[in-house]
Amino acid sequence: MASIPAKFDLPDSRRAMPRERLLSALDYAFETARCVWVCAEPGSGKTTLAANWPATRQRPAAWYRIDPADADTAVFAEDFAAMLGWHGADEPPRGKGKRAAPPVPPLPLWEPTQAAEPEVFLRRYFRAAFARLPEGGVLVFDNAQEMAPERFDRLFALALDEAPADRRFIVTSHARPGPALARAQSKGLVEVLGEAALRFTVGETGELIAARTRGQADEARAAEVHGATRGWAAGIVMLGASGMSALAGLGDAASADAERRDREALVERWFATEVDERLDPASRELLSAVALMGEFSAASAVSLSGRADAPALLDALAERHLFVQRHGGPRPVYELHGLFRRHLRDRLGADGARARYLPTLAALVAEHRGDEAIDLALDFADTDAAVELLEMGAEGFARGGRVERLQAWLARLPREPLAARGWLAYWIGMATVQVDEIEARGWFELAFERFRADADAAGLTSAICAALFAYNADWGSFEALDTWRARAAEHLPALDTISDPAIRLRAGVARLCAGLLADPIDLDSAEVRAAAEALHALLGDQASGTDATERCIASQMLVEYADLESRMEWVTPIIGITVASFGAERVSELRRGRWYLSLANAHFHHNQPKQEAEALATVRAIVAESKLRLLQTGLLVCEAQQLLAGSDHAATGAKLDELGRHVDPKRPLLLGFFYYNFRSRLHLITGRFAQARENIELALDAARRANLSLGRQLPIQLTLAYAHIGEGDCEAAAEVFGQLCASITGKQGLGIRAMQECCHALVAMRDGADPAASLRTAFTLLRDIGTPMVMRPLPAVVARLCSAALRLRIEPEFAREMVRLRALAAPADADEHWPWAVRVRCFGGFEVFVDGAPLKLGAKAPKKPLELLKFLASRAGRQADVTTVLSACWPESDGDAARSAFDMAVSRLRKLLGKPEAIIVGEGRISLDPQLVWPDSCGLDLVAESLRADVIAHDSVAERLLAVYRGNFLGDETEAPWMVEARERYRATFVKSAERLCELLRGAGRLDAAIALGERAVEVEPLAEAVYGQIIRALLAQDREADARRVFRRCEQMLSVMLGIKPSAATVALLNPR
Repeated sequence: MASIPAKFDLPDSRRAMPRERLLSALDYAFETARCVWVCAEPGSGKTTLAANWPATRQRPAAWYRIDPADADTAVFAEDFAAMLGWHGADEPPRGKGKRAAPPVPPLPLWEPTQAAEPEVFLRRYFRAAFARLPEGGVLVFDNAQEMAPERFDRLFALALDEAPADRRFIVTSHARPGPALARAQSKGLVEVLGEAALRFTVGETGELIAARTRGQADEARAAEVHGATRGWAAGIVMLGASGMSALAGLGDAASADAERRDREALVERWFATEVDERLDPASRELLSAVALMGEFSAASAVSLSGRADAPALLDALAERHLFVQRHGGPRPVYELHGLFRRHLRDRLGADGARARYLPTLAALVAEHRGDEAIDLALDFADTDAAVELLEMGAEGFARGGRVERLQAWLARLPREPLAARGWLAYWIGMATVQVDEIEARGWFELAFERFRADADAAGLTSAICAALFAYNADWGSFEALDTWRARAAEHLPALDTISDPAIRLRAGVARLCAGLLADPIDLDSAEVRAAAEALHALLGDQASGTDATERCIASQMLVEYADLESRMEWVTPIIGITVASFGAERVSELRRGRWYLSLANAHFHHNQPKQEAEALATVRAIVAESKLRLLQTGLLVCEAQQLLAGSDHAATGAKLDELGRHVDPKRPLLLGFFYYNFRSRLHLITGRFAQARENIELALDAARRANLSLGRQLPIQLTLAYAHIGEGDCEAAAEVFGQLCASITGKQGLGIRAMQECCHALVAMRDGADPAASLRTAFTLLRDIGTPMVMRPLPAVVARLCSAALRLRIEPEFAREMVRLRALAAPADADEHWPWAVRVRCFGGFEVFVDGAPLKLGAKAPKKPLELLKFLASRAGRQADVTTVLSACWPESDGDAARSAFDMAVSRLRKLLGKPEAIIVGEGRISLDPQLVWPDSCGLDLVAESLRADVIAHDSVAERLLAVYRGNFLGDETEAPWMVEARERYRATFVKSAERLCELLRGAGRLDAAIALGERAVEVEPLAEAVYGQIIRALLAQDREADARRVFRRCEQMLSVMLGIKPSAATVALLNPR
């Protein structure tokens, strides 16, 4: 930022001759236009007019003089903010009367990543800036030609767009507005006041001569000077106040170029004769001493000239209007007119300028004008001084995001002297890293080598931290990563040995980055854990003496560490401290946004949707305001990830399309890891396995081109394994998981091993083997590491695993938690162990459970709603026509009355269950929602279906059959016709199932299991003759004829007593074969 006020100070126009003709022209232009663009050659009176109009019209005004450094948006933003402060506008103007001023947005901080789209930043910046300027104010952009015309025009077009309608602008320039302002001109927003309008009339010439000579010019003299100068203001001042004849004027130039050359010759002659020759020696020496500065303080004038009376001499020159202007009050700043400064420099010559160079350089440094000092050193080819000055200001350049200005200087300097200064190379890398990570790594490499040679421990820690965090934050390339990790292992000191909190913070970040980037990921080492705990303590104590941005980075690394280590409660206090710091300290939007993205990811992985939504909402607000492309990409990734976990596949596809358009194609890793990988997961979820494999191959190709090891390919490799599972090739998936287990340790490694065991369980379930051992290993591991969100793209597979685990009583609490957190849909084989919203027990009696708790019906249980529930349970898994229900449950009522009673019963039943959605009514049909309600009749049907398919897995099938059928359907309740039919149907199903299961067990040689099953079955259903027959066959196969005959006699007795019949001939023949 310019440290002197000349750049922002309105020129003193009190002694300037008011040109009412031009002032009125501005009045007229401002009736419709919002900007008057004053364009003319130097010395035409542009600046004087721009200062005069607001002064004479009593309009509040702010002044901003453009210089070449303003081409760097970071410099412009910093200097413009300083201008607001200089004019008392760093805060919004007070409201009228007693009303408070409306809130205004803070001035945004420049991010180097916005260099590709600076217009977005500048629009926001101007909105916030103009809200701080007074209503009806005028902003003057002076010397616009000092910036590349097309660049200034674009900048000013944005300012014009964003300024409130009552603000006015004056622009002074040597050039007319360019194409970027064509639209504004066509709409009448910009009026041009050209050189012809600025030329003095004869009358104005006479007035100016009179004002300068403090006399009265006769008309002849005025006409003579006007003719010689053609109304050029500077020429009138030179000729009118001197004794030079008109023949020394501009002559009859035939073109603008010729006139320009004549003007330059006139200026040179005038300065040589009227200034150099007539100034006293002291003034001439003083002006030569300050010629290289152009703008300088009184102290610098004294220092450069060695004269204590330098301020007085300068005041006298300003009083005489000898191209010296005085700015400010008790501590004035002096400025040489551009024409005069150029003359003085030419007069010095090369040798004289060289003699003045070092004192001028020292004066610039003393005034903290580092940018100008570097420019001056480069102009005099003083590489050593330029490099030293760069090193002095490098940290400020980096933190201010002044990459463009810095790169322009670097382009004029050799690499060797820059590499010889470790901290300079480090800060150049820090400034560059957000726009070119690869180039930044080169600077960190140079810094590291210098620090190592100098044994600079703090420097080594800083360089290692910066390089590793760049890898972690920006997946552009992983080239040389292992080298940097090795350096971290060798050179990072133990954190408890570092006294400087800033260096300790960097060391902790470097340790965590090294662990996160390890292959395999290494978060279990003592060094990484110690670093995490040290960072936690440091941030918990507010880490005084450290930079807010670096604390934000450290907090982000802790969040990522806690995410992988499932320590979210541990990091929660740091999250709160970080959020609070954002309100108290300025942290860039990019850095804040990336922190919130990491936080949202962590909440997503730990199934904390509310906190995830809050973090993403904050990122959306930042993106909406800043339009930062990197944040937009990160937000799209999180949103796509979030949608992938839901059920809206169309919205997920649309979001992935948007992500695909947004990801930079020059960053293949981002395309591979996010777009192609996510696209393949969507295909997995929707069962399009061929398309999933196509996208996986594209993702793997991106990983291979980046030379990523298997461990760093984790997200893609997981998707590959999921694709194998989806295709039914669980053996191939288990092989992928096994390869990953060899590369990844810690909790992530345990999670991968758990998924490998899940694959083994799925193979066992497919082949009719016992999955218990694999399921127990998998679910115990998942419970221990607190990871219920495995295999996200395969919810149906996870549901089957949970159902099996629940049925086998393996980690039942954890399995139920997985179902609840992931809202898993019940698989086809889910039984009573599944965490149903409503469970209805019908065999051996009637009970209802809601969310696992018995429904208390009381003495006055609603009869008809419960009868309706029982009827629907008798038809589990099927819809019933409402007309069928009416005839079954309300046979005594006519159509309208029955329908009314039915509607009432449905309403009361929904209210009774507390789950309105559990009862589905529509299109003349009614049913229980199969995802919410489980009647045990479904369990019997499932067992029967598995037996019809000859699927015999183990003894648990028999247990499932006996567990679900505990007696007659609805026990001994009054037998309505529909109830009798259902009771007999389910009794027959049970008997057939028990008989079939005994037969299959016998066929497998498991005679004891067949006998045990049969004995328990006939206890439940003592009239099941076919089951008695299976028991008899099994006993005879064991040569236990006596036991077989006892079973036959019991069957004979039960049939005789209960039904009055004898056993069938087939049963008799078992013991009395022909």
